[in-house]
Amino acid sequence: MPRPTSYASGTDTIRYDEFARRYREELQQPERAQALEQLKKLAKGKLTLLTATKQAEISQAAVLADILK
Repeated sequence: MPRPTSYASGTDTIRYDEFARRYREELQQPERAQALEQLKKLAKGKLTLLTATKQAEISQAAVLADILK
């Protein structure tokens, strides 16, 4: 699964927009874009995204869920 790099502290709602923008950019890199395409294929069925964050609504899982809609 694509993972955000070290900037990925989406735990602050004020910084979440910037985090989400950068994560989306990162997901455009060839290797990560390929992994995202695999997730999109899986998402045609039921797909469950897991995260260990206490605030799932401002995490990489939230960004992925939005992309996979």
